[in-house]
Amino acid sequence: MQVKTLGVPSPPLVDWEIFEGDVRAAEVVSESDASELRIYDVTFAPGARTVWHSHTTDQVLVITAGYGTVATESEERPVRVGDLVVVPADERHWHGARADAGMTHLAVMTAGEDDF
Repeated sequence: MQVKTLGVPSPPLVDWEIFEGDVRAAEVVSESDASELRIYDVTFAPGARTVWHSHTTDQVLVITAGYGTVATESEERPVRVGDLVVVPADERHWHGARADAGMTHLAVMTAGEDDF
């Protein structure tokens, strides 16, 4: 068993191709922790977001701070702290902070591939 503390220290600034803008992210649960589960702690500065993408597995986003947007090709929804979003496998989407507020979420998924 492992016990981890989120947000201490804050996630490092990252330059991953999936992000646009100032984004800090940390892999909280990695392949070395669990063979199938992945959890990322992601903080978006105001206006930062992901690019359009999809995953080969379902993804759950748990909004832990701030305000943001989650969009698919057919809808765009505002999200805030306390919201939980389920994105089915292979659904093209993006998520990020509003222009006037930052947002933090946990991204939870099983091992799989991303498609940009």
